[in-house]
Amino acid sequence: MIYITDATQNFGSMRGTILPIEAEARIYLSGAASIELIVDSIGMIVPRQLPEGEYTVDIAPANYYYGSYTISNVFVYTDSVTNLGTITLEYTYYGGSGCEIGWGRLKKSN
Repeated sequence: MIYITDATQNFGSMRGTILPIEAEARIYLSGAASIELIVDSIGMIVPRQLPEGEYTVDIAPANYYYGSYTISNVFVYTDSVTNLGTITLEYTYYGGSGCEIGWGRLKKSN
């Protein structure tokens, strides 16, 4: 993570919502700078200044039941807010016994 101290740099911002809250998403930007963004308790990205430029946005859930998500070619412009919209991470953990009917479910008989 970097700390931005250059007052001559041009800054923008990024917003969006990452759901579900249970995924405990972490957002990492790489490109014009390497920065981690914080997601608040209702899933919204906490605003912060970002250097103008192109980024790859990697969303990595701390809760391993959910899959990660990547967005390439995201641009941040000076004095502008880039809106990622609402991103819903996919539930990817099916656990249980490993059978195709899933944990705790009964297969219907014919």
